[in-house]
This record gives sequence, C-alpha cells and structure tokens, in this order.
Amino acid sequence: MQAFQQTETALLRFIEAAKRKKSTDVLAKPIKLLDARISDLFVRQGNDLVRSLTPIKSLLKEDAISKQFDNIFDDATNATSLDMLDALEKAYKTTLLLGAKSQLAEIGIKISFTLDNPRAAHYIAEYGADQIAGIDETTKEDMRNLLRAGILNGDSYTTIAANIKARYKYYGTGVPQKHIRSRAELIAITEAGNGYQTGNYVSMQATQDAGLKMQKRWLTVGDLRVSDGCEKNQGQSWIGLNKEHISGHLHPLRFPGCRCVELYQRAKGN
Repeated sequence: MQAFQQTETALLRFIEAAKRKKSTDVLAKPIKLLDARISDLFVRQGNDLVRSLTPIKSLLKEDAISKQFDNIFDDATNATSLDMLDALEKAYKTTLLLGAKSQLAEIGIKISFTLDNPRAAHYIAEYGADQIAGIDETTKEDMRNLLRAGILNGDSYTTIAANIKARYKYYGTGVPQKHIRSRAELIAITEAGNGYQTGNYVSMQATQDAGLKMQKRWLTVGDLRVSDGCEKNQGQSWIGLNKEHISGHLHPLRFPGCRCVELYQRAKGN
C-alpha cells in the first residue's frame, strides 16, 4: 500500500510539473506584455497623483490626508485605472482561450470553444473590475501611508512628491516574492494564470454540458513553500467538476502568485 501511494505521488508530481511547465511556456509572452503595460501605467499613475496633489501641497496635513485623500486618489488615478482594466481584459481574452484550447487538447475532446461562450464572456466582463478595485485599494493605502510618513517627518513637498514617483516606479522593479520580480509582474503572473486556469475550467464545463461527466483534482508543486490551504485542496483527491475545493475555490489560483494547477479527467463510466 505504501509503495502504491509513493508511486501515485511521484506520478502526480510528474503530471503537475508537466502541466505547470506547459502553462508557463504558453503564458510567457502574455505575462511579459502585461507586466510591461502595468509597469508603465504605474509610473503614469504616480505622475498623475503628484500632479493632483501639487495645487494643494500647502494644505497637506495629517487630518487633511485622512479626510480627503480617497477622493483625491480616485480622481487622479481614474484614467490609469481604466487603462489597467483594459489591459487586464485583453490579457484575459488571450489567456482564457489558450487555457481552453490546451485543456481540450489534453483531454482529447474536439468541441467548438470561443470567447462567445457565456461563462467565458461573463468572466472577462466581471472579473477584471474586481481585480482593479483590489489593486487600487492596495495602492491607495500604500500612498496614504507614504504621505502620512512624509508629513510626520516634516519632509518638503518636493521630497514627498519624489517619494511618490519612486514608489510607483518600484512597483515595476521591486521584489514582493522570491520567485517574482515586482508587483507589476506579480499582477501579470496572477491575472494571466487566472485567465488560463479559468479557460481550463470553463472548457471542461462546456465538455460536461455536451454530455461527458468530468472530474477534477487540485495539484500542488509539492515543495516546502506550498500553503496549508493548497495542501488541503490536494488532499481531497478527485471531486466533481462543479464542486468547490475545501478552500472554496472552483480551481486555482487560490491567491496571487499561486503555483497550483488543476487536473481533469472523465468520470468513470463515461
């Protein structure tokens, strides 16, 4: 029994590595393009924010930041946020279709799948707006803290403005995680990965709609950096296609930068 389990684990590790390498290779170009676009937009957003703050620089005080900053930030960054949303939606269209075609080929099923698929269209229309809201909220909080620190330190507005621009540039060059170069790259890897994994999933939903019952299984990388939540999802083994994993997710990614993949197969008897 133990030998069988070890063999099964080794096989799953091999399958996971192959699937992850395939998605990494396929997504390399979309990730690179989205990373560059988001990095450029962050720089532009920093310039827009500084431009909006300059006319009221003499009023920058702790209480003013607390009361007014949200509106100032939202107005200043609206244009770049819309451009980021457009960039994400274009990336979703590319990666979702790549994921769907890859998964259908892997299973060996020939059905027509396009972005007109209702589930695909809904994802593209709805998901990006939620992600942009999260990106903006994280940036807003970071900028609020940066302004407060500058005010409390007694920094000149020139110094504060330079720090704002430097921080936005850092979003494209800093290091948020060991295997990811910057915040912009983290966003690109996450959103491209989400689009690809969603393409995998909705293509299998389309397959099931066509009459073939499908199952899925969450697979982790298997190293020491795998989170407990992903380990628990993998421990479920095979589950029904429309059933949520223990974490509440229908498929990876479970969090930004998640490295997990989903394995699909026809249910027994199909």
